[in-house]
Amino acid sequence: MGRRRYVLDTRPLLNFIYTDQVKLLERLLGKPIYVPAMVHEEWKKARAALQQELRRLPIRRQDPVQVRMLGNLDRARRRFHGNPFQVVHLHGEEMEQAMELYEGHKDIHPGEADVLALCLHRGPGWIAVLDDRPAHELALTLQIPTVGTIELLLKAVKQGLLSLNDGEHLLNEMRMNWPRAPRGRLAEYVSGRRQAW
Repeated sequence: MGRRRYVLDTRPLLNFIYTDQVKLLERLLGKPIYVPAMVHEEWKKARAALQQELRRLPIRRQDPVQVRMLGNLDRARRRFHGNPFQVVHLHGEEMEQAMELYEGHKDIHPGEADVLALCLHRGPGWIAVLDDRPAHELALTLQIPTVGTIELLLKAVKQGLLSLNDGEHLLNEMRMNWPRAPRGRLAEYVSGRRQAW
């Protein structure tokens, strides 16, 4: 197999951006990191919603966690031009496949459908980075390899990029930043008491 190429869905992308861990993601996955245009749009909507929410409040009442998250989103915005993120537009059969996946599976979101269609059409070596179980199960059915936030954190610990304690801290920070971050303790995944999928 040739070089591995990773295609990120919104949830794992935001887990690492909200915690200002784009460099860790880059060290784990290499460059470029592919982001479908639909996922990029979902990222922009998340940024705009957070920005609007903060603008409604006087500065003294703004949540410092949300202020930090917006700063991290702004820093990441500059990285969507190939370093490390490369926005990919679907065309032709990829677009048709994404529509079929989205319309044919009620639990699949548009960004996930685009991630899966890209990996399916681009062939071996393309890996879907997903955190939602229905998308992961569909990827298995389609024989598309997947990883998620938990596997990436475990890989960082295994490679010595993070200590287990730092990995736990980062996972807790991801959960603090938004409710869609993975559950459980990283040590439970390391010991095998909890499975990523």
